[in-house]
Amino acid sequence: MQSGARRRGAVVAAVILAAQLAAMSVAAKPSAPRVVVSIAPVHSLVAQVMKGVGVPELMLSAKSSPHALALRPQQARMLAKAELIVWIGPAFEPGPARAVAALGEGAQHLTLARVAGVRVLGARPGGAHRHEAGDASAKKAHAKPPVGALDPHIWLDPVNAKLWLDAIALRLAEIDPAHAPRYIANAAAARAEMDLLIAELRTQLTPVRERRFVTLHDSTQYFEHRFGTHSVGSVGARASAGRVMKLAQELKRAGADCLFVEGRRPAPVATMLAREASLRIATLDPAGAKLTPGPGFYSALLRGVARSMVGCLTAAGK
Repeated sequence: MQSGARRRGAVVAAVILAAQLAAMSVAAKPSAPRVVVSIAPVHSLVAQVMKGVGVPELMLSAKSSPHALALRPQQARMLAKAELIVWIGPAFEPGPARAVAALGEGAQHLTLARVAGVRVLGARPGGAHRHEAGDASAKKAHAKPPVGALDPHIWLDPVNAKLWLDAIALRLAEIDPAHAPRYIANAAAARAEMDLLIAELRTQLTPVRERRFVTLHDSTQYFEHRFGTHSVGSVGARASAGRVMKLAQELKRAGADCLFVEGRRPAPVATMLAREASLRIATLDPAGAKLTPGPGFYSALLRGVARSMVGCLTAAGK
C-alpha cells in the first residue's frame, strides 16, 4: 500500500514539475509584436506572413472607406499600442493618415506604396477613357511616376501584393528576430500561392479580355493592367442626366457590354446608363465588403472580382 502511494506521489510530483516547466517555457517564449494594418486586403497579406506567430489587428473593416475616417476610441487605442503599422500610405488612405501620424508615434511604419518596384497609377478622369492593357501598359506605368491624383486601388494588382509580402516579412524580422525564419518562410509560401492565383485568374479572364465594360466607380484600373481586361469608362454616382446620355452614346460606339456597380442596389444613374446604353448590370466588390478578414481574404477578393467580370461579360457575349 505504502509502495503504491509513493508511486502515485511520484507521478503527481512529476506532472506538477512538467506543468511548471511548460509554464516557464511559455513565459520565456517571445510574444508576437503588436501589428496594426489599415485595410482588409493588406491585413490578409500580413496575416499570411504572421501565420503561426500572431494575428495582426485590422484598423478599418472592408465596409469602411479609407478616404474618410472618424476615429473611434478602439482604433485610437489600437494605434497607440502598435509596434508596427502597415498601410499603403497617406496619398492612398487620407482618412487614417492624420491618426497614424499622431497616435502611432511609438510604432514603426511600413508604407507599402514606397516599396521598390510597386506599380502606382494615376487616377483616370471620369467618362469614357482609353485603355492600354497587358505588358505595354505595365511598361508605361513604370516609365515615370503619375502626376496629380493617384488611383488608390493599388491592392488589386497581385504583383504589388507579392512585393509587399517580402517587405512585410523583412520588417517583421527586424522587429521580431526570434520569429524571423517563420516570417521569411511564410512569405515565400504566400508568394508561391500568389503565382498560382495569377495564373488561375489569367486563364479564367482570357476568354473575355476583348469584351468591354464600364464601372460606376473607377476601381479596376490596377486589375485591368495586370490581366488585360477592357474598361472603356466610368460614370460616377452623381453624374447629371445630360452627362449620362452623352456617355451612353460613347459607350455604344465603344461596344460596352456590362456596367459594374458596387453594393446591392444600383444608383439611379447606373440604372439610367444601363438602359440608354443597353448594358447588363453586375455587382463588383473591389474592397471585399462581403468577405471575412483573414489570411484567405486576398485570394477570395481577387477571385470574386474575376468571377464577376467573367460572369457578366460571358453572358453578354451570348
